[in-house]
Amino acid sequence: MGLRINTNVAALQAQRNLGKTTSSLNKALERLASGQRIVSAGDDAAGLAISEGLRSQVRGLRQAIRNANDAGGFLTTAEGALAEMTNITQRLRELAIQAANGSLGPTDRGFLDSERAELVQEFNRIANQTTFNTTKLLDGTFQTVDLQVGVQKGESISFTIGDARATSLGTLARKQSIRHGLDDWSDGVRINQVNIVVNSNDDNVSPSSAQNYSAIAVARAVNRVSGQTGVVADVLQNVVNLDNLEFGGFEGVLLQGDMRINGVDIVV
Repeated sequence: MGLRINTNVAALQAQRNLGKTTSSLNKALERLASGQRIVSAGDDAAGLAISEGLRSQVRGLRQAIRNANDAGGFLTTAEGALAEMTNITQRLRELAIQAANGSLGPTDRGFLDSERAELVQEFNRIANQTTFNTTKLLDGTFQTVDLQVGVQKGESISFTIGDARATSLGTLARKQSIRHGLDDWSDGVRINQVNIVVNSNDDNVSPSSAQNYSAIAVARAVNRVSGQTGVVADVLQNVVNLDNLEFGGFEGVLLQGDMRINGVDIVV
């Protein structure tokens, strides 16, 4: 019995074309379902790299927008609190003007002072309790923060909020005159709580044996810190009494009027 092989080239060609068509159809369906032209790297490797970079930029910008919106809520909270505190300060000013009216008696001014005390208490309460996401905003503990509003490093906005409590905003002025005496300490003299240190470099006129404690050295040491003490010393260098020494030298001895501090003669 003979062997026969049956074949149908046309059918095989049709089957091959059908497979290609089915593959193209499936790819088209995937693109329609995803809404993207590039579904896998096999579709377009270079295009996929570009699209991923753009997608990263878009997602970063979306997050930056959310950051800006969060910052807006952050600042709105602080602004609302400050607006209410401004209203309180305006009312305090009105009370001060009203209390200055001579037609009011002690009782009336007492009522005004009671309202003032309550307003100050409310002012401090707002400053101490204004919070956003567990962060105190107006009590002086708020640190400088950076708001990331871009997709790159450095694309941020920095801001800080100062202490808004009444004790920090108010200014108290008082005129007072204080006089301190001279206090002794181990290395010299203390004037108005400032230590006066005398050294030989302050005197380049007197003999070396007398430079450390000469009137010139003391005066220059006092004047060096006059901005802190308010004390100015003056030396009359032309008043000198010379004493002979054993080795033929001499030194200056201070007399009445040799040194003057703030116009007062000093005897050393």
